[in-house]
Amino acid sequence: MGQGNKYQEREEMYKSIGCSRVRGKLHETNQDNLELLSTRMGANIPRECINDVISFSSRSSEYNLPNIYEYQPGNATVAADEILQQIVYTLSQNHENLSWDDKSIAVFKLGLGQEIVTLVSCLHGGMENTRNAVRKYFRQINKLLKDKDYSECAWRIVQMEIRQRPALGGAHLHF
Repeated sequence: MGQGNKYQEREEMYKSIGCSRVRGKLHETNQDNLELLSTRMGANIPRECINDVISFSSRSSEYNLPNIYEYQPGNATVAADEILQQIVYTLSQNHENLSWDDKSIAVFKLGLGQEIVTLVSCLHGGMENTRNAVRKYFRQINKLLKDKDYSECAWRIVQMEIRQRPALGGAHLHF
């Protein structure tokens, strides 16, 4: 029994070391993705979109993404993974009215995909509440896009929201 515990402890230690490396790699990739988001896709919100931004920002707090910093380490990893997956899904929708070029969107989605693959080694199962909270938030993002007919203003709000997410913002998450 003692040998089994040592093996389990060693496995956890290796996983912990690996997840520390994941955190560093994720931070690096996030910085590249955020730079692309700002430089290639535009950093400014057009004046005609301000009312839409204010309206979306002042929605009920029940639709806000839960604070990722309040999650336990395993939940934070799951939340980061789900946020990245939802961003990829959102950017795969109708973006004909979007002023971003297709190549930049493809590169951005590829970078997010690499982050998702990197996170897989640190994921823990059984965290559906965390995933559901993230999905609820992104349902509002996708509803906004649909309700606004995928307008440039709606996409600018999406861009603004993406930049504010800790999973993409290079925040110091504990995996």
